[in-house]
Amino acid sequence: MASELDDGFGGVYTLLAADYQLPSVRLFERRMEKRLGVIKLPVDMVQVVIVTGLEAIGRGHDQRNLQAFVKEIIATLTPEVAIRYINPLELINRAAASYNIDPNNLVRTEEQVLENERQAQMAALAQHLGPEALKQAGGMVQSQMAAPGGA
Repeated sequence: MASELDDGFGGVYTLLAADYQLPSVRLFERRMEKRLGVIKLPVDMVQVVIVTGLEAIGRGHDQRNLQAFVKEIIATLTPEVAIRYINPLELINRAAASYNIDPNNLVRTEEQVLENERQAQMAALAQHLGPEALKQAGGMVQSQMAAPGGA
């Protein structure tokens, strides 16, 4: 019901935001700068945005939209094709933001994922070839690096 009301009043919210709220915010901004000595915000770094409708209620709406979007993309394109086009790390970060969760130190970075994959490959190689083969390969790499003209 809230979504239908938002759709029905969407034009009114947009009109109010553009014609009344944004000019009011800019007026208060100038008054604070003049009367209270608040420093002027850099235009290239700070931009006032008025959020109205369901977006103003909370992030739950964004989260539902994100879920619906991903489900539709997967259903339309198949999971194999969708994963080629959807950036998994960005999807995880946006989902965390929609739940108001800080993903730092919770979600692995791209570098951490690559390092874990490299370690898993080395472990699989060690199991397949045996530890003696890895020692020999490591010795060869060290001798090449120590040799003049090596890496």
